[in-house]
Amino acid sequence: MLSSIRTIPASDATFAASLAILAALAVLSAGASYIAPSGINDQDLLRRLLPPMSQSGGATFLLGTDTLGRGIFSRMLYSMQTSLLIGIIGTFLGAMVGSAVGLFAAHFGGIVEEIVLGLIDVQSSIPFLIIALTALAIFGGGIATFIVIIGLHGWETYARLVRGAVKSALNMDFVVALRITGAGATRIYVRHLLPSIIGIIIAQMTLTFPGVVLLESGLSFLGMGVQPPGASLGLMVSEGRAAIMTQPWLCLAPGLLICLLCLLIAQIGDRLGDKFSIAKH
Repeated sequence: MLSSIRTIPASDATFAASLAILAALAVLSAGASYIAPSGINDQDLLRRLLPPMSQSGGATFLLGTDTLGRGIFSRMLYSMQTSLLIGIIGTFLGAMVGSAVGLFAAHFGGIVEEIVLGLIDVQSSIPFLIIALTALAIFGGGIATFIVIIGLHGWETYARLVRGAVKSALNMDFVVALRITGAGATRIYVRHLLPSIIGIIIAQMTLTFPGVVLLESGLSFLGMGVQPPGASLGLMVSEGRAAIMTQPWLCLAPGLLICLLCLLIAQIGDRLGDKFSIAKH
């Protein structure tokens, strides 16, 4: 897997630039406590609704302030930290659940596989936003519940992908040879099959991650996600939408950052997907 990543051509400028920009944004968000010129909820009521790059705002309020005098730039750093963290955890949860279900279906086959495929079809036919809103309305909007629900996003994609890859691998000569030598199912799956498909799982994770970030932002925008005094990019867009005609920077700045994050990760995921697909064939 690592050797496949290293062989990505250095001349691929788009991939390299996307990776560099995403890494820089990740460092900024991780170091928000040290880099941000003001705290996430620090208020300066004398400097309410300052526009970006204003002289009175200075470096502290580089991108202006909101209705409570809080710095947009600082809140974006903290919000990006929250959105990325939820996105990473949610993506990992979805990958683990989906991969486990796919392995389960491929191993047992028969009626078990048919049931799993039916569940996958049902999940694929219903917009996940509706499922998430329904679950949050029933179980409440706690951060733990929110992350678990976010983590179920895209599990069916991983399940279908892993099931297909494992079913194909089970018919290969090396698996037949392992069975003849008496290797158990656990050894075959953990030591041989899983390492051979981990690359496509990682590639799928990078393709799924933008959807998880958008889902978190959308739910927070609707008031069903991160709640004040916390902050996320979607919540910032929600807080600024009422003043979009008079103070557009309140929602445009975090909204553009959401778009940038999703575009960067999608570009990286697309490139990794191509690379692992080529390596597989």
